[in-house]
Order: sequence, then C-alpha cells, then structure tokens
Amino acid sequence: MIYGTSPLDVPVSNLSAVSRYEADFEEIEFLGKGGFGEVVKARNKLDGRFYAIKKVKLDPMDIEENRSIRREITTLSRLHHQYVVRYYTSWIEGAESNRGSGSRSHDRQYRVLYIQMEYCENKTLRDAIEEGVDDIEAWRLFRQILEGLAYIHNEGMIHRDLKPSNIFLDANGDVKIGDFGLAVLSQAGLDRARWNDDDDDDDDCSVANIHGAGVGTALYVSPEVASGQDTGMRYNHKVDMYSLGIIFFELCYRFSTAMERITVIRKLRTPEVEFPADFSLTTKANQADIIKRLLNHSTRDRPSSMQLLQDKALPPKLASQWMQCNSGIQLTMPLLVGGCLPARVHP
Repeated sequence: MIYGTSPLDVPVSNLSAVSRYEADFEEIEFLGKGGFGEVVKARNKLDGRFYAIKKVKLDPMDIEENRSIRREITTLSRLHHQYVVRYYTSWIEGAESNRGSGSRSHDRQYRVLYIQMEYCENKTLRDAIEEGVDDIEAWRLFRQILEGLAYIHNEGMIHRDLKPSNIFLDANGDVKIGDFGLAVLSQAGLDRARWNDDDDDDDDCSVANIHGAGVGTALYVSPEVASGQDTGMRYNHKVDMYSLGIIFFELCYRFSTAMERITVIRKLRTPEVEFPADFSLTTKANQADIIKRLLNHSTRDRPSSMQLLQDKALPPKLASQWMQCNSGIQLTMPLLVGGCLPARVHP
C-alpha cells in the first residue's frame, strides 16, 4: 500500500464515496461507548442477523490513538473462542461534517473505522451481578471467564481491563469477554505516565505504558499496576487474574448499596484480603480460597489461568441445566462432566 502500512493511513480522498455501512446495515439502536468509539446494534440486510458495530472517528493527527485502535483490531482478529466476543471484519469509510453556518460554512472530511463484532443482547456481567446469582451460576460464570482468559493468555495476550461491564452475556447466558481496547501482548512493560510504544512496529505492542487509572477501573486493577512503583517494570497475565478475583467475589457476595461495594472491595484489596464479616468462610470455603489466592499481592504466588483450571478447589464443569442428549433423554439437573450419570426422565 503506497500510503503506509495500514488502512488507517489512507487519505480520505481515496476512500469510496459509497457507504458500505449504509448499504449493508440497518442501524437499530445505540448501545453505548467503548474504547475509542461508540457501539450500535445493527441488522445486516443480507443475512438478517444482528451485530454490534463499533464506529470510531479517526483523527489522522492523533498517532497515539491510531496505534491503540490498531492494537484493538489486531487483538480482536486473532481471537476465536466461545467465551470471547467474536470479531468479524473492519473497514474504513470517508465522511463529511458541515461546520459553521452561512457564508462561512464548509465541509470537513474525516474517516470512520467500522468494526463488526458479535452482538450479545446488550447484557453484561454487571447486570447479572446486580440481579443476583446463586452459587451454581456463580461457579458456571466464573469457569467460563477463566476458560476465556486461559485462551487469551495462551495466545500471548493480556486483557488489562477485565471488569463486569466488559464481560457480556449472550442469549444463552454464556460469557463473552470483550472490549480489548487496552489489550497488549504478554510481558508488556507498563508505566503509569502515558501510552508510549518503544517499538517502531505499530502492530507489535510488546512494550506499552499505562496512563494511570485509565488502565482498568481502580477497583479491579492489580496492585503492581496501581502502585506505580518501579516504573517500566514488566508485568504478565497475572494482572488479569487479580481482576478475576474481584469479579469472582462480586459473583459470590450481594451488596446492599454502591457505597458498601466500594468499602468492601477496598478492604478486600488489602494485602490481608479482608472479607466482610457476613461472608461465610465455612460454607464458601472453596470460593474464599480461590479469591484469596487470586488477590495475592505477590504475582509469584498468584495462580495463572491454566493452573486454576486444574485446581481441585474448582468444581467439575457443569453442563446446561436443560439439555437434549442424542438419545432424546432430557436432563433436569446439572450434569457433572466426567462425573456420575444423571437420573433419566421421560421427554
């Protein structure tokens, strides 16, 4: 490509005047704002399916933001897993905005990046937590997040912004980890000062710096990132595991107010990992054990996603509460994969 190493470098004048987005999609509703852009629900006119379309207005002068956008696209395009939001494709279109009025009015051309992704019914794990989940559902969701993270980490990536609002639930109630706007490759050197790629290759984000609280939400970010000590130290996937510990606690404990949530989680984030008095350490011993290990301030002692998947404290994987077997037998109780056969009932 004569204009640079990426479609982001193509001048507006060289983009097609025909809008692919307007030709192929019917916009249904606004869903919200994510990393670097707004997200809408749109129906594809050809296949009739709904998709989440992220629209990012590009500023050719903002080199740092364009690098971050490329980072997200590169990350999304590499990930294919049942518990990770699916990326389909992306493209760039030219657009015009009318600025001013009267004789001074003029059109200003700019570019819009469209990212077509899986649509997840606009429900997040935050919604599920606020509605409340029982112990079985909490374990099921936790395992799905863990399996998704294990895949992401195995691909050599770190999410860095794992929190309930970035974890979506599909029509079946299954987890879809999304919003990879802050994701980087593993062993990234992180600095609180600002974003900065030390490598000349824009798509190789093996070294990146953090902009303080901009990386993750304060309640979920790991201590080694939040402290800001040892500028330039290299972190790994254990930063996501700490965030997972906070998320799992929220799945296991119901808060009365928003202020209580902040107070309790702040105590939980201390080196002692202080649980609230009404959190039963006996009936929820396995949950407490996993949470304490995930929230360990020592990254060396904090388990990895693969280690935790093989841990005895994690219950056997549950199949769907209602599922049809090949023989037509319907299950009315959760099936322990690899465990005892369930009781049969007539369909």
